[in-house]
Amino acid sequence: MSCSSCKTKNNNPKGCKNNGVCGTDGCNKLNVFNWLSNLNPISNETSNYYEVRFKNGRKNFYYNDDDNLNINIGDAVIVDSKIGFDLGHVTLKGGLISIQMKKENLIQMRLMILLL
Repeated sequence: MSCSSCKTKNNNPKGCKNNGVCGTDGCNKLNVFNWLSNLNPISNETSNYYEVRFKNGRKNFYYNDDDNLNINIGDAVIVDSKIGFDLGHVTLKGGLISIQMKKENLIQMRLMILLL
């Protein structure tokens, strides 16, 4: 859900004090900024892990076992859930995912399909 302050002025977003997220995804309490995105990864062990955010602020972690599928932050994806399929957007990928999963004591789920 977006906040009422996420409006643009001179084509620049002016809400949330985060010009990247407000311009594309709205304001909410689950916004993530990857401070390590410009650094080379230490290992490729976590390169197939993704954080996916859904409607109403829900998020979950997923694993993609298809190396031929190029998934980037901001891509729309369809995932398999307990009650069927769900549409979400990739908000984080790579090394920070394993840290967050350990912190929240979560298990990853399988990422199903990428929407073009």
